[in-house]
Amino acid sequence: MKFHYCSKCAGVDLKRLSNGNQECLRCHFTGEAREGAMNEINAFKKQLDLEKSHEPKEQSFSKQSEDPKKDSEWQKKLGSLKGKRTEDFEIW
Repeated sequence: MKFHYCSKCAGVDLKRLSNGNQECLRCHFTGEAREGAMNEINAFKKQLDLEKSHEPKEQSFSKQSEDPKKDSEWQKKLGSLKGKRTEDFEIW
């Protein structure tokens, strides 16, 4: 038995639009849906998951606080600890 599934997320919850395309109800992708058996859908989904896991993750460490005064206080505290060691970590 063949099912229609989303070309972007492999979801099977689709609705047909008036222009003939289909829209995925999971990721809201609009376009032509793929068609295949359940084992093909599962293989496609695993492939998508693997690709997603190999993408570099963005980290937002540079995000600063809304209060610049608070940031300067933290910088002073960290500056006073510079060069000190504990059993767990070293601040440099």
